[in-house]
Amino acid sequence: MGRPLAMKLAFILFTLLLCAGCGGTKSTQTPPANGSLASGAWQFNQSQPSSEGTLLDFNLSQSGTQISAVGSTSCFDYGVNQPPYSGPGGLEGVVMDGAPTCGGVSGSISGNSVTITWNTDTTFTGTLNSNGSITGTTNNNGATNSFTASPVASLVPNGTYSGTFSEGFSGDIVLTTSSGSNYQLTGTMTVNGNGPYSLTGQLLGNILLLSGTVEGEPASFQMYYDAAGNITGTAHSITAFTNSGGSTMYSGQLTPQ
Repeated sequence: MGRPLAMKLAFILFTLLLCAGCGGTKSTQTPPANGSLASGAWQFNQSQPSSEGTLLDFNLSQSGTQISAVGSTSCFDYGVNQPPYSGPGGLEGVVMDGAPTCGGVSGSISGNSVTITWNTDTTFTGTLNSNGSITGTTNNNGATNSFTASPVASLVPNGTYSGTFSEGFSGDIVLTTSSGSNYQLTGTMTVNGNGPYSLTGQLLGNILLLSGTVEGEPASFQMYYDAAGNITGTAHSITAFTNSGGSTMYSGQLTPQ
């Protein structure tokens, strides 16, 4: 009776080992969840090996894995020394097709990998970091640079700003701003005490786009609000550019009253 029992035990052991081998090594991996970008105002800072770079501001929206801009985009170059076009910090407004806007934005996110195409010829490829920012590289027709992007923490506060314009509408300027829903912006401007003249436009991150009729003439302004003074050297300032003839010229810097 000992031998048949030993054979049965050996068969059972073999079967158990065989079953363990069939199922024990099989595993499944769950793909990482897609990251979520903060909706609202963003600024992309594309730097170059020199001290120059480009600031691209827009209001970002994410639907599922798709990324887009709400409304227009606008941008400034910095580190540029081209008076009378550039202002403090070498800030210079960028105009495309005669308007202070900078083309469209579209993209996607997969896990923490972000790809965004700007104006059809520049691609941002980066990683969504734990603090909500994005870092990576840009490619523009084969030219590669680095970039950082983050939500705009400090939007232009509603209020009154004053200063002196040397270009466009020259003289003492007082500007009031008031932001509304859907990134809409209204304001008034006085020039040498004349006015106030009504202005309307958009708030795109740190960039104000305002237009109206000033002193009987059509007026279009592209302005940059520098909360910390990192670009222009003056915190809480608005650096203003007047759009005329398809280009922008530095007008002056306004500070809170």
